[in-house]
Amino acid sequence: MEAKKSNRVREILKLQYILKKWEKVANASKQANNNNNSNEEEKEASEEDNPPQM
Repeated sequence: MEAKKSNRVREILKLQYILKKWEKVANASKQANNNNNSNEEEKEASEEDNPPQM
């Protein structure tokens, strides 16, 4: 009985570790997307202010 409990605890800890790892990956990806979007918005705004000359 005690072995089953320790295996369950070990499995829960393993799943928590995996979840935290995926959360970090997701947050890093979200932040990278936000940085790309803000850079694109700044670029578009500067292009509107200074249209290309022909």
